[in-house]
Amino acid sequence: MIRFYYENSNSSSKKALEWFENKQINCSPKRIRYISRDDLLLALALSNNGFADILKSNGKIGFESEKLMKEIKNMKFNDSINFILGHTEVLKTPIIIDDHKLMTGFNPEEIRKFIPQSYRRLSMV
Repeated sequence: MIRFYYENSNSSSKKALEWFENKQINCSPKRIRYISRDDLLLALALSNNGFADILKSNGKIGFESEKLMKEIKNMKFNDSINFILGHTEVLKTPIIIDDHKLMTGFNPEEIRKFIPQSYRRLSMV
């Protein structure tokens, strides 16, 4: 099952959700503030660059969030996870994951990796 963590005010989240709806691919949308510990850990495990892949960059966050980001860098791993779960505003949105794939943000080419193989086979015939 594809888990789709989003923020309402985020245009990338809206585009990605619309993409899933247009392709009629089932996903489980949830607000980013409800991301589970297991899904956060899975996102980190599937990432290439760890926290850098799932946390907002300094140019895309406000002053308060920037202070939070500095705190995260100085924490132990489990403390960072707990902190992020309490301050989900530092996470990129959307975060789209399944058991083997991760995507943050919306990229019309990259999101295609969530198309099921059976669907891809049908479209090639």
